[in-house]
Amino acid sequence: MQVGLTRRPCQRSLKTELVQPRIRITNNQIKTLSKEISSASPKARKFARELGVDINQVIGSEKDGRVIEEDIKKFVSSRPKNIVEIKEDKKNKIKNEFEHSDFGEIEVKEIPRVKKLSTVYLTNSWTTIPHVTNHDEADITEMENFRSSLKDMYTGERIKITPLAFIIKAN
Repeated sequence: MQVGLTRRPCQRSLKTELVQPRIRITNNQIKTLSKEISSASPKARKFARELGVDINQVIGSEKDGRVIEEDIKKFVSSRPKNIVEIKEDKKNKIKNEFEHSDFGEIEVKEIPRVKKLSTVYLTNSWTTIPHVTNHDEADITEMENFRSSLKDMYTGERIKITPLAFIIKAN
């Protein structure tokens, strides 16, 4: 059997992309499904995303080929596990300059979900945002003399005013 490529519009843009048609094999029969977008509930789509499964490759067992969680579970269990492990190893492999155990005892802990999700954005902002510090010098001896000379007219007590009040007034 020869399977060709078909064009379909991409969901997020007006561009077209090449897609291989899905094939259903049941009782030694081969059927090509011509559905463009797989029908599934948001819960099933989220479940497929969490497992790293393309929902359009899963063949639904419900009415009109609707995909449910059981279909996704069957699809994942039918896939060879070596492919998944190789992809995860390449993705999660971090190059260390040195072994941490050389410096003493180590303890490996699981990173919370929020930290895992935020690392991409924090790394991006750290590498793209320019880090600038501006230092200006000013002679504030007159201001300090004036500040220390301030006294209450009635009690004669010294009034404590921070330099921030003068800086704000100057701006």
